[in-house]
Amino acid sequence: MLIALTGISIGWFMFRQQPVRHLPRLLENKYYVDEIYDAAVIQPILIVSREGLWKIFDIGVIDGLIHGLGRTVVSVGKTVRYMQIGFVRVYAAIILAGAILIIGYFAYNGAQVLRFLK
Repeated sequence: MLIALTGISIGWFMFRQQPVRHLPRLLENKYYVDEIYDAAVIQPILIVSREGLWKIFDIGVIDGLIHGLGRTVVSVGKTVRYMQIGFVRVYAAIILAGAILIIGYFAYNGAQVLRFLK
């Protein structure tokens, strides 16, 4: 408490006589803490975020994935469009062919499992 009161008293006497006394530049710039923090922490984070995360990951990976998925859906839609000719018999035949393929797949794999168990 005594040290604090001594410092306040010295400051009061010094600045009472010369109220516009110039402080040393080191004190005026707050020991350059803000400049050091900006150079050591903020700027590297900005550079990594802008150059690495945004340009490489966001534009390259995420946008590439989304645009690739969109192109795939469009090309599948263009291909499937020719399969839809409006005849119910054709749709029923496609469903029947799919069901036969699925039953055949499970029958083949079921036979393989039974052979393995014996």
